[in-house]
Amino acid sequence: MDQGIGKTEFTLGIGFKTTTQLNNCLEGEALISTKAVIQLINNYKVNPLFLFLGQGDIFLSDTDEIEELKKERAEWIQRHNKVVETNMKLQKVINEMEDRNNKLIDLTHYALELEKQHKLKENSETNNTPT
Repeated sequence: MDQGIGKTEFTLGIGFKTTTQLNNCLEGEALISTKAVIQLINNYKVNPLFLFLGQGDIFLSDTDEIEELKKERAEWIQRHNKVVETNMKLQKVINEMEDRNNKLIDLTHYALELEKQHKLKENSETNNTPT
């Protein structure tokens, strides 16, 4: 009992009525109940990864969790900022492409008008030429 509590208090804290129940679980003579596992996690901050997989620290540390969450939050904010920056760059490219497209449309329109005028001029010159 690393957290400074007695065996009886710990036994009651995980929902067992007697220390014999705890001893039976520790010695492998009985299975620990789901309720007791939940009480271990909630009341004593036992790390579920340690309980089920043997990974990580035995106890959860609130400060470690907070620091990890802060770090993860900062990473997400950084990712978000990169996405916003990329989005702004892409929007600028889209705007430039739209401008170019509009200019091409205008140029095409003027070229067609010039060609139309040129053909009208040729036709009128052909029709006005004496034979």
